[in-house]
Amino acid sequence: MKKYSITILSILISVFSCEVSAQSAETIFHYSVMDAMRNGVYVGDLSIDTLREKGDFGLGTFNHLDGEMVALDGIYYRVSPSGKVVQAEQDRKVPFAAVAHFTPDIEFEIDGDFTITRMQEEIVKRLPSFNKPFGIQIHGLMAEIQLGGALKLSENDTTGLAKLMATRPVYHVAGISGTLVGFYNPTFMINIDLSPFHLHFISDDRSVGGHVISGKSGTAKIKVRVDTKVGYELLFPESSPRFQQDWNASPVYQSSY
Repeated sequence: MKKYSITILSILISVFSCEVSAQSAETIFHYSVMDAMRNGVYVGDLSIDTLREKGDFGLGTFNHLDGEMVALDGIYYRVSPSGKVVQAEQDRKVPFAAVAHFTPDIEFEIDGDFTITRMQEEIVKRLPSFNKPFGIQIHGLMAEIQLGGALKLSENDTTGLAKLMATRPVYHVAGISGTLVGFYNPTFMINIDLSPFHLHFISDDRSVGGHVISGKSGTAKIKVRVDTKVGYELLFPESSPRFQQDWNASPVYQSSY
């Protein structure tokens, strides 16, 4: 009887593990939170190699803000402070990232000649819920796009993110085809990530990338792919003294850095 009970228990544990594993594939994995970045937490202990296990698609930044991160089709890219796009080293670590395994369940096209803001409004109209997160890929020709970069900080610099954004590198590009990569996040997640959208861009030729600030599409149709997610998985930095301190959560809605 004891052997029989153990066998049944083993089966139940196995089934539960499979269910949890399957559900993990349908979540957005977050390493740290946006409020930590807003309060100068720029060091983490998670490497790209480990992050890759959590998703083949997403965005983030690197320790000490040494460039912006874009992940697409399983490849992790680093947009260096100079604007050059390179593949991120496997041992390079991040203080913040949002990634997922991307499998689109909604696909549609929207007419071109939209600003980024208007494009986002058109996408929101087609989402099945305002209160679920979604992975978003937007591909097409951008008539113009303004992208934000990140400048590497000194080791102990904890200047708040809002102040740093005033002097961040900005890349202006015209007539370039590429993909906007990122997430729709419900407004109640503003302490975790930007809302309603957090998007990074990478060009088809992998020469240009960065955080999407503004822009306008070309006249051709824009292709949108959406992956519905069931929730979030959160992991916090363990070895960052700054993360352990008491810092203020964002009291107001913020739609950008």
